[in-house]
Amino acid sequence: MKLGRLLFSTKVSFVLIIVFSVAMAVATFIENDHGTAVAREAVYEAWWFEVILIWLAINFLGHIKHYKLFSKKRWPLGMFHLAFVIMILGAGVTRYFGKEGLIHIREGEVKHSFFSAGRFLQLSEAGEQGGQRFEKPMELSTYKFQPQTVTTDFGNRVFHVDFDDYIQGANKEFVPGKDTLVDIALAFGSDREDHLLSKGEVLPMGKMQITT
Repeated sequence: MKLGRLLFSTKVSFVLIIVFSVAMAVATFIENDHGTAVAREAVYEAWWFEVILIWLAINFLGHIKHYKLFSKKRWPLGMFHLAFVIMILGAGVTRYFGKEGLIHIREGEVKHSFFSAGRFLQLSEAGEQGGQRFEKPMELSTYKFQPQTVTTDFGNRVFHVDFDDYIQGANKEFVPGKDTLVDIALAFGSDREDHLLSKGEVLPMGKMQITT
């Protein structure tokens, strides 16, 4: 009983608020130096960060009842506690049921889709008999990266996609060499695909093929 009172006391709540504030500050520095994905994985979506928030919410609800914070003299403090609990509930709904993305809407336009902020591994079958598609959500970052292999099959063919390393901010660069490359840009409505072909490569385009 004493342990329960200690875990849900105002002193513990004060310590949790300090830890929460420090974690948010650290996450800000991590995001600035290593990107949003690392900050999410290291702090915002970590199990211990969620425990702190849930613990605080339970404590605040207990304080409202124990100290009668909705009495005439204490209702502003009660509203503060309740608002914090609602914020945590809203964060939980967003975390587990929400979707994050980007949508461009011009004046007068109506759109029913958006660009997801999530990262996916996508494989699609090309050619006349194509149409099969594989998609799997993947969160890759430099934080605790572990090599992994994803296996999928299109009919009788099995594909293994190996992730050996993750290089943040990687850019393609051309260096002097003996090879001749052809850059081909394909437009599909509002979408564009760029392909770089070397000698002997084949680029399938539906019923046609481009060979260099």
